[in-house]
Amino acid sequence: MVAGTIAWITCTPYGTGLLIGHWRPLNRAVARFVIVSALLGWSALLVVVVGVLFKHQDGGVVAALIAAPFVGLAFWLPARDDGPNDDPPGRPDDPPPSGDTLDWNEFERARHDWEREPELV
Repeated sequence: MVAGTIAWITCTPYGTGLLIGHWRPLNRAVARFVIVSALLGWSALLVVVVGVLFKHQDGGVVAALIAAPFVGLAFWLPARDDGPNDDPPGRPDDPPPSGDTLDWNEFERARHDWEREPELV
């Protein structure tokens, strides 16, 4: 009983979100009333948390079980419309450095000094 209750409360919001995301008529309805849907979803989350915290009171777990699927409505947010060009301008690529940037003479000196260091035994 407890495992089923926990599974229901934790899994049904995701099931609701998947259902809304994949069933076009329901997706359109939620998109049309996205603010109301989000408020309903967050209110349902509050009911679930309070119901779980006060599970020994009358109807706490029942309220959480009923409200849990509606928490999936809290996933959806209104889309921002920044205008006709939503993409910010990209940074131009840095040009590759011209020529070789490694000082080969200094590298050879450092390698030679490294080879000459005595081994500690």
